[in-house]
Amino acid sequence: VAVIQQCPAIIMATEEASEAAKDSPEDGGALLNYCDRLVMEKSAGNSASGAVIVWNWLCKRKFLPYEVLEPEKGHVLTNGRFTVAPLSRGFDWRLLSAEGLYIGQGKQTGGLDLTFTSKQPEKCEIVSQFVPLEASRKYRLRVGYNMSGIDRESGLTWRVVKPKGPELLLGTLPGGGSGEQEFIGQFVAPPDAELGRLVLGYERVKGTVRIEGSVEIRRVELGYAE
Repeated sequence: VAVIQQCPAIIMATEEASEAAKDSPEDGGALLNYCDRLVMEKSAGNSASGAVIVWNWLCKRKFLPYEVLEPEKGHVLTNGRFTVAPLSRGFDWRLLSAEGLYIGQGKQTGGLDLTFTSKQPEKCEIVSQFVPLEASRKYRLRVGYNMSGIDRESGLTWRVVKPKGPELLLGTLPGGGSGEQEFIGQFVAPPDAELGRLVLGYERVKGTVRIEGSVEIRRVELGYAE
């Protein structure tokens, strides 16, 4: 029986999944495809729990090099220091491919290096991640970053949005500083929220030209606000 046909058993429980699938790269790839499909389906407004179970099964079996997600404990972010090249699938970061914008992984200590050439689109998403949320809980987003050559009105923003729903958080990343800077924002998940999308985006500020310079995203943290 193919792994994809066994996925309903995986949704039932992680332990049952351990017996239902084999420990081969092919099985891991099939389940990652299935998880990605679940995430995209759940982004339409359905429950995210099935996708989390599949993702955690892959993490526990070391098909994926990440810690498991534990939404009930506030552990909802994957690969927050970009120490692993993003998969652009499942609950990992999804990277934009756009002319004039170059994205690379930090060579020494992780992080995400962004280079803007002034040729990038005037409005675009740069990187995003689906995150499982607990209804009515308060969350805090913390981002450590460096900028070089970018004016204060950078046009860069961090947003948390409910797929096909309201914007839960919008915060700007000002340029013009030196050394590591930090963005902190808070939001409350709606009563019906099970899945959110964390997005770093760019939109040219009116009265300015498109930015040119570099940004290093050193760390991203998202969890319950104390």
